[in-house]
Amino acid sequence: MAHLDVEAETDYDAAERKEVVELVKAAVGKLPERQRMALILHRYQGLSHGEITEVTGWSSSAVESLLVRAYANLREKLDKVRYFVE
Repeated sequence: MAHLDVEAETDYDAAERKEVVELVKAAVGKLPERQRMALILHRYQGLSHGEITEVTGWSSSAVESLLVRAYANLREKLDKVRYFVE
């Protein structure tokens, strides 16, 4: 019986994780285009700030600013998610 409880909890966790991933994707999709591009290149493609500068042609200060604003916007948009998963 305990084995079933663990499986059910695992299924619940997986469903919850999938929902959170979808919420994050939606929030990233709502970012302004340059913020979204900078964030995707940095967070998901693993590019450094310098590499993003090279790829996009943006100044390093622009890249830094875009990333700061993108992460701030995501924190704001996902505040409800943080409450949900804690």
